[in-house]
Amino acid sequence: VPTVKPHMGAVATQASTDPRLGPLGLSLLELAYPVQRVMAELETSDSYIERRQLGVVDRWGQVAVRAGSENRDWAGHLTGDGFVTMGNYLLGAHELKAMAAAMEESADEELQHRLLLGIEAGTAAGGQHGGQRSAAILVYETEVFPLVSLRVDDHQEPVGELRRIFDKFIPLLPYYR
Repeated sequence: VPTVKPHMGAVATQASTDPRLGPLGLSLLELAYPVQRVMAELETSDSYIERRQLGVVDRWGQVAVRAGSENRDWAGHLTGDGFVTMGNYLLGAHELKAMAAAMEESADEELQHRLLLGIEAGTAAGGQHGGQRSAAILVYETEVFPLVSLRVDDHQEPVGELRRIFDKFIPLLPYYR
């Protein structure tokens, strides 16, 4: 569940997600809490934290991430310059490495392209046991509404479907900007 606020940052929760954690994390970022303190506050506010994965990126690109001990194997994360890759119920760390490499290699691209390339790289590297069921991209720029808000849920090929709607949507970006 991605939650984003322009000029503040982003919070993502997954595995056994709790959508309340995203807005709480953004509120703490708005109060100028550093990302490590945001993570600590989210941890103490959730009695089921070990079932979840959390990632936080602030407006300056600082990151904090954790994978709970009760996440399905394989679960973990990697961080890079202003981004987090995380996954659970994966085949292994190679999916996260592929995602991080795609993010780093596309540093000159717009964020929405980098995110999609990262998702596609993780899927191509093996993805989740039994395949993915959903995929999403959420990008804000300067407005209170998202520039890009695309998601595919409960689909046999969510990453391919996300690419299809992404390719139809991207030519419209100048209009939304």
